[in-house]
Amino acid sequence: MKNILLAFNSFKEVADSVEICDLMNDNLRGEVECILLPISDGGDGFLEVCKFFFKLECLTYCIKNFYNELIFRLLVGIKKKSATAYIEVASAIGLNLIPFQERNPNLYNSK
Repeated sequence: MKNILLAFNSFKEVADSVEICDLMNDNLRGEVECILLPISDGGDGFLEVCKFFFKLECLTYCIKNFYNELIFRLLVGIKKKSATAYIEVASAIGLNLIPFQERNPNLYNSK
């Protein structure tokens, strides 16, 4: 059986890279042997990739978003053994909470 490497980044606002690798693997099952290597550029899907590789415990924190200061839940990956936290900046700044028609890079930034 032939091997194939599945190394997808997320499809913005559609699916994270782990979901895409799993979907492709399911669709190719039986035809080829898949090696899953989801990747991330640090934006959408970053935490899912870290959970995949580092087997993180996830905790939820309530924080204010910068857009309208409403409280929302932020998922944070924790690796207790190395005292490391993994935070997906795209989720932390709440881009997904801003209506698409109101997204203006001239008004908002992550500073």
